[in-house]
Amino acid sequence: MSAQPTTASARWRALVPRPDDPGLARLAVRLGIVALVLSVVVLAVALVRPRLEPGPASGAVGSTLDATADAYTFTDPDEAAAVYSVRNAGLLPVTVHSGPLDDGGAADVLDGAVTDADLLTGVAVPSRTVPAGGEVAVRVTVEWPRCAAFAAGSGVERAEIALATTVLGVPGSAVVQLSPALGLRATTPVEPAHDCDGVLHVGDG
Repeated sequence: MSAQPTTASARWRALVPRPDDPGLARLAVRLGIVALVLSVVVLAVALVRPRLEPGPASGAVGSTLDATADAYTFTDPDEAAAVYSVRNAGLLPVTVHSGPLDDGGAADVLDGAVTDADLLTGVAVPSRTVPAGGEVAVRVTVEWPRCAAFAAGSGVERAEIALATTVLGVPGSAVVQLSPALGLRATTPVEPAHDCDGVLHVGDG
């Protein structure tokens, strides 16, 4: 009885698992489990990621305020504050926290309902939990950067804020656009603070 020659196609068939191969079935089950776990992780991340959007209301008052459709601009830093409604566009409740902003100023969460009538009269609270589709009022302040100089007529403008949040106990943050923006304009030159490293002060000894 003569041995049959081994062809290339026969060798290939020997390497490829058959559909009824138990090893192939186990691999398919493992791949299915991995795909399911990844899908759950992606869904969980999407759910806990806060989605905050600008609400329809905003307001600012002050004797040095120049209000336009594009910006609330103050010439007195002690008055440079505006209040904005912020809407929770996600599917889960989001806790929004008051706190300082990275580039100076602060975002303070206010108590009470958000309406045009009482938007500017709220009291700052440490945080508020906003249901899905709900709104919260946030008072935003802007100030001169301590280590920068500004010529008369120039200034700074804040077009967005990053709010600290918590969703299902998971801390995070959400960037919210400000419309109108909030700004400061110098009427006289603004000098850097004297304790800023690397800043040259004319007239210093």
